[in-house]
Amino acid sequence: MNHKRKSTISMISLLVIVITLVVVAFASNEDNRSSDENNLNAGEKIKIKKEIRIEDLGESYKVYTDAEDVSSILSEAGVELAEEDYTLPVGDTKLENTKSICVYRVTKEKLVENIDLPYKEVIEYDDTMPYGEEVVVSEGKFGLNKVKYLCTYANGKLKSKKIVAKVPSIEPVDRVIKIGTYVEPEPEPEPEPEPEPVYVEPVNDTDTESTEEEEYVVEESESDFSGGMVFEATAYTGGGITASGLPAAVGYVAVDPSVISLGTRLYIESMSSWPDYGYAVAADTGGAINGRIVDLYFDDYETCVQFGRRNVMVYVLD
Repeated sequence: MNHKRKSTISMISLLVIVITLVVVAFASNEDNRSSDENNLNAGEKIKIKKEIRIEDLGESYKVYTDAEDVSSILSEAGVELAEEDYTLPVGDTKLENTKSICVYRVTKEKLVENIDLPYKEVIEYDDTMPYGEEVVVSEGKFGLNKVKYLCTYANGKLKSKKIVAKVPSIEPVDRVIKIGTYVEPEPEPEPEPEPEPVYVEPVNDTDTESTEEEEYVVEESESDFSGGMVFEATAYTGGGITASGLPAAVGYVAVDPSVISLGTRLYIESMSSWPDYGYAVAADTGGAINGRIVDLYFDDYETCVQFGRRNVMVYVLD
């Protein structure tokens, strides 16, 4: 009986010792945790490293960092940027929402291009060539213009192309065409032959002592105007307002005011197969109209070309 009681007391004592050791260990852990918390509160922060993907010249790799902005990450990763290189996001971007950084390498290149310069087509009218005939005097040739560009690339893709110089090297050559305006005048109608005289033998008349020869004279027709002057006539069209303020129209002609005063009424008679221009008013002037030149207005360009240059008789009516 005493033996059992002693055994029970020993077990209880052992249990108390174990519990005491556990309590002491727990208290020690609590002291350590409290000490750590006191140390964090003193200024230390727990830093968590973040996974960032960097893409540079076709290569992609991951870095783990606790840096706060893009520039710091690149510095930690050993990525160096040239003067014009850049990143997206830009260097001062915070890492709160950043998961990847793309590096753009900027290169520049000078480029020269040859650009064709178009030539002009020049038409010359020639009153010695038949009307409507065309002759190519000289073929046109394209010119050449050298243009220098400065091209900027980012990761091999063209981003801008700026002109830095234009150097004309070959001037274009005009294409020249001559077009004839000469219209051959219609031949003057041949005069009708005068009737041959018919001889009539006189008849003796005993009641007539003598016969009288009757003479018939055909008088030439006379013009209704007098004092005409020969002028060189040209033709123009296109509308507009004349020097006298009247709208350009058929019947208004351009003259040299030192020869014929503006406002003078005229009659213009053809000296060729072309019909008379008729009554007209000196209403306009022109830089090329000097001396005895009169510029006749027509309604259309084709008539002007057909008319060309002709001599006419100008009568001053007042």
